[in-house]
Amino acid sequence: MYSATELYPNAHVTEAVHEYSIAHSTPLPEVVEQHRARSIDFANRVGMDPGMMVNTLQAQFMLFLAKLIGAKKVLEVGTFTGYSALAWAEAIKGQEGAKLVCCDIPGPHTEFAKATLLEAGFLNKLVTFFEGDGVETLQSLPVDQFDIIFLDANKDGYLPALKTILSRNLLSARGIVVADNALKQGLVADATDKNPHAANSNPGGVMGYEHIDEFNKFVRDNEQLEQVLLPAFDGLNIIRLKQ
Repeated sequence: MYSATELYPNAHVTEAVHEYSIAHSTPLPEVVEQHRARSIDFANRVGMDPGMMVNTLQAQFMLFLAKLIGAKKVLEVGTFTGYSALAWAEAIKGQEGAKLVCCDIPGPHTEFAKATLLEAGFLNKLVTFFEGDGVETLQSLPVDQFDIIFLDANKDGYLPALKTILSRNLLSARGIVVADNALKQGLVADATDKNPHAANSNPGGVMGYEHIDEFNKFVRDNEQLEQVLLPAFDGLNIIRLKQ
């Protein structure tokens, strides 16, 4: 059966198309591109997985998306080394009332991210950084509304984060929630032995695909919301309030 996601015949062509797409998309600002290399080096040095960053093409997409919808206020739950935060900041800087709120648990990655945002001239100006549990931070944030809310932290926190966003009215009328890793290596669709990632999965863990599946089902069944789940990167569930 034809599937619109079966575009390329093998992994080699898929990788070639990915690199072609990067080369033919608007380049990232130099400060963002340089930070990617520094982040990979940092993560390897401290024993963290650099794969937790969004990839280059996704950063290009995020920056473009923010500009496309005219976003001024962005909330990011899960900042890691600050790579995605830099992309958001570059997208919204210069606008009156622009702000980026970042949330992540304390750790070496958080210090690295804050130092990067400070060096770029964003921290404590355009960017406010909250350290601690993401859901607890959402519950205690000063009342505001955001045009983009990016979820990219522990997957067991996605659903309580979204429920908090809705109950506290944190999403602007024209805003979108972008949930990363919404397909979790395809495990939400197929966690059998036909999926090579199944052997290494931990369904009930904080990064487990069952939490993502529960989140996706909640979004699908919620009458307040409309959404599109894209098989791009590791899956993006892009959600907005029903118009």
